[in-house]
Amino acid sequence: MSDNIDEISELHHSDGMNNIMHKESITKDYLDTAIKLVTGPRSHAYGDKVINHNNIAKLWGAYLDTNITAHDAAIMLGLLKVARAKFGNPSSDTYIDAAAYMAIAGECKHKEDNNGSS
Repeated sequence: MSDNIDEISELHHSDGMNNIMHKESITKDYLDTAIKLVTGPRSHAYGDKVINHNNIAKLWGAYLDTNITAHDAAIMLGLLKVARAKFGNPSSDTYIDAAAYMAIAGECKHKEDNNGSS
C-alpha cells in the first residue's frame, strides 16, 4: 500500500506539480494528471472506481436513510473539492481531484444508464 501512496505522491508532486505552473497549458496538465491518478496507482490501491463509489453511496445512503447512487457519491466528492476551493486555500491537487471526481461521475452515470445499476 505504501508503494501506491508513494506513486500517487510522485504523480502529484514530482510528475509536474512542482513545475506545473511553469508550463504552457495548466488545464491540460491538470487533466493529464487526473487521468494518470484514476487509471494508475489509485485504481490499483482502491480497486474499480465505479464499484468503490457504489460502496461509498451505499454507506452514505444507509447513514442518511436514503438512496444514493455511485454517480451521486462522485458528484458530492467533487463538490467537496469545490467547497475547499471556495473557503480554503486550494492547491493544484484540489482542482485535479475535482476533475477526476467529475470524470468518475460521468463513468458511473454511463454504467448506470447502460447496465441499469447504480
